[in-house]
Amino acid sequence: MGYRISTAIFYSKNYQKVYDFINNLSENTKSKAVDSLKTLISLNDLSNQFIELSELEFLIDSINKLETGGLRLKEQLDILENVKSKLTGSLLIKLNSSLAKNPDLIGFTKDDNTYDHKLKTKYTPINKYRR
Repeated sequence: MGYRISTAIFYSKNYQKVYDFINNLSENTKSKAVDSLKTLISLNDLSNQFIELSELEFLIDSINKLETGGLRLKEQLDILENVKSKLTGSLLIKLNSSLAKNPDLIGFTKDDNTYDHKLKTKYTPINKYRR
């Protein structure tokens, strides 16, 4: 998942270069695809979305750490809390909504878990992603 955000961040950082490249494609080209691409790249909404996306670059490191595995549950939860502290608005709402639907996460993080349960789940991954 981190690679998807990395790719989007790459385009965000290089938006002007991509924009210039597309707009410099030959006017003699009789291609509906090129015409559509020029129309899309010229939309203000697209550039605004890339600007907003650039603010999420911190997610790449967090996702990569979680996907690597081998982290203690506490370390994973600290990463998650760090991400939550940096998100705002609809992105934070969506993350909280998604987390609320994860019964395993809720079960692993309950304060009233027994010592044995905490010991057994010390390295439990909070994500189900596997490459």
